[in-house]
Amino acid sequence: MYEEKEKSYFESVRVELLELIPEKNRQGNMLEIGAGSGSTLIHAKQNGYAKKIYGIELNKIENSYQNSDEFEEFLIGNVETMKLLFKKNQFDVILCGDLLEHLTDPYTLVSVLKNYLKNDGVFIASLPNIRYFSILKDLVINGDFKYTERGILDKTHLRFSVKKIWLIYLFKMDIKLTV
Repeated sequence: MYEEKEKSYFESVRVELLELIPEKNRQGNMLEIGAGSGSTLIHAKQNGYAKKIYGIELNKIENSYQNSDEFEEFLIGNVETMKLLFKKNQFDVILCGDLLEHLTDPYTLVSVLKNYLKNDGVFIASLPNIRYFSILKDLVINGDFKYTERGILDKTHLRFSVKKIWLIYLFKMDIKLTV
């Protein structure tokens, strides 16, 4: 299904997520799950958000940064089934930008990733919110629920969520929250 996506789907630099990184966590080790072409991580390293960068992406993307020497490591494969060989407490930052909704069991992945995060590290994730006004309007008023190529109703999303559910889960996991 992801092979059908335009290359641009995997290339955007997620500056808005990098801006959420506290100053004390910058210039350390950063892992991005669902790293796409690697653009966000390369930007992070070149602009002072990270010193060492690591990425994991499901698909090989030709003519992208995935093979760049800037990476300490860039893995291709399904993060839910691969054995991660990182050290405990290795990362200052773990990014999951619009990834968790694509997974069959995002809760287990988050609990695994927590082991690789330093005690003062930050876990930054973005998730589509099914409560977004235009989605609710289309559903309630227009009786419509059309999947799209990208965005909240991306046809590759396996699950939909609201902020409250993730806040409860992350609190139970004792993962520090910034909302």
